[in-house]
Amino acid sequence: MLKRKKLRHNEYYDMQYHFDSLYAQSANGQNFYELLDLMQSDGNIRLAHRNIKRNTGSKTCGYDELTIEDISHLSVVEVVSTSFRY
Repeated sequence: MLKRKKLRHNEYYDMQYHFDSLYAQSANGQNFYELLDLMQSDGNIRLAHRNIKRNTGSKTCGYDELTIEDISHLSVVEVVSTSFRY
C-alpha cells in the first residue's frame, strides 16, 4: 500500500511559492519593502493560526490577552479581519 502524499501546510495555504521566492531573492542580496501585504494575507494568517494552535505555547496569552483557544472560537473571516487591528 502506497503512503498518501500529504501537502505541507505552506502548500495548502498557497504560501510556499512566496516563501521560496523571498528566500531566492534574499540569497541574491535583495532588500525587501512592503512585506506587510504578504504578512496580512489571508493565506499567511490561516497558516499561522494552523501552526500556532498545535504549539504548547498557544495556551499563553498574547499581547491582546487572547489565547489560540479564544481565537479558535472566531470564524476564519473574523480571524483574518481582526488580526492586524492592534
